[in-house]
Amino acid sequence: MISAHWEYMFGRSTYQTTDLSVQHGILEEVSRLVDAGKVVSTLTQRLSPIHAKTLRDAHMLVSSGAAHGKVVVEAWQ
Repeated sequence: MISAHWEYMFGRSTYQTTDLSVQHGILEEVSRLVDAGKVVSTLTQRLSPIHAKTLRDAHMLVSSGAAHGKVVVEAWQ
């Protein structure tokens, strides 16, 4: 199964919400955790460039059940 997830982490700044400063605190904390090695990427494989064959390859890899972690298709040509 392939899924796409879109998360918009800059909603506060885009819409100028009253709690805009909270975003700064969140980013500072995530930065601290990454630097401390407590937050790590689950990225295990990158496929590029983005075109039909690469998308088919990514789909086959994920649907085979052999993929571990995140598979990223990147780099438009």
